Amino acid sequence: MRYILQPDRARRWDYYAARGLVILLLVFAFTFRCEAEDVSIKTIETIQRSVVPVLCMVPDEKNSGAAKVRKIMGTGFLINREGYFLTAAHVVLGLKPTCGDESFWAIYIPLTPWNTRTKVSTRWFSFSECRYNEATDVAFCKLKNNPFSDSQVNKNIQSVRFGLFANHPDGSAVAFTGFPLESTVPITSKGFIATYFAIENWFGIDKTAWPGASGSPVYDSSGRVIGIMVKRGLNDGAGLSFARPIEPILNFLSAEKVAVEK
Repeated sequence: MRYILQPDRARRWDYYAARGLVILLLVFAFTFRCEAEDVSIKTIETIQRSVVPVLCMVPDEKNSGAAKVRKIMGTGFLINREGYFLTAAHVVLGLKPTCGDESFWAIYIPLTPWNTRTKVSTRWFSFSECRYNEATDVAFCKLKNNPFSDSQVNKNIQSVRFGLFANHPDGSAVAFTGFPLESTVPITSKGFIATYFAIENWFGIDKTAWPGASGSPVYDSSGRVIGIMVKRGLNDGAGLSFARPIEPILNFLSAEKVAVEK
């Protein structure tokens, strides 16, 4: 009987060995998939080269020709090398009533990378006109002086690349970077796409967006922008934030003949 049972025992060992190998492969594949989908530090640092604070400034009475920040209203990000940036429409619509006629509108750009962990000097660039679409709560503005033509800052900036929100199912890892709470340096939050609201045409992210994050780019693990932050959750929805998918925004830019990178 002992010799009759040995082939079955061998088959059982082969079965358990094969099952263990499958489990190990699944664990490895799941781990690799999670790591591949995560938004990396390198990707965040790349996006930091594109984000800018949208602010109002006032002339510095003590220094002729100089200016100082009066208020940071929200966030924008550079979309091409012609000096255009994108932000939320309610950010630019709030500039004049909030800041008054004595101020002017601007963004600033660091003279050294944000990730140096040292005090960073900045240079401001003004703008005065924006085109906006209230239906999507999106606006684009053109800077009076193109920072990509400025030798002091052009090595520290780049325009974003765009992807498609439609390619990202619920649960996809995303991040958004901006200047909330009037932070003078960019702040990044990471989360996951919670769901898509078809009627409102926005998607939820399971991460809080603080005031001032409006206009922040929402991007995936490859660093492609798939949306723009437009709203934060309140009351029972305080742990959520809401972003506009990039597809209608790209249609708006195309209709306005504003070139972007894809």
